[in-house]
Amino acid sequence: MPADSFSLVLDGDPACDQSSEVFEMCKEEAAWQVAQDRWYTDQSLSPGFIAKRNGGFYMSEVFPQAMNDIVEGKSFISCNFSTGSPYDPERVLDRNGHFTHDSQNDAKISFPGASWVPLLADLALEDLIAEDEDDAA
Repeated sequence: MPADSFSLVLDGDPACDQSSEVFEMCKEEAAWQVAQDRWYTDQSLSPGFIAKRNGGFYMSEVFPQAMNDIVEGKSFISCNFSTGSPYDPERVLDRNGHFTHDSQNDAKISFPGASWVPLLADLALEDLIAEDEDDAA
């Protein structure tokens, strides 16, 4: 497919502030993934395919770069809400958690978890309730 032949807009209306909040949490997940990859490199560890993805926040190989590309306007994906600034894996790691190493050569990660999941569920529920109220009126 030729470049610029397709675009996707993530539409946050009518809840642009909440959409930005969810997007920030997704960027934090990307930052955690980058921090984990850097930690493996710094420790000279080569985790297997499954072990690397077992940390609970690993999305895909391209997820962190895709998030940065969206923020920097370099992606075919754009948003009609604020995407903020690019993520900083060092800041996220310093603020929220750390990586350790056990005797079996596996990384153990301490981090706050995917706090965006309950928020996304709450937003979806609010939209469904509003639609039901509109239909009833």
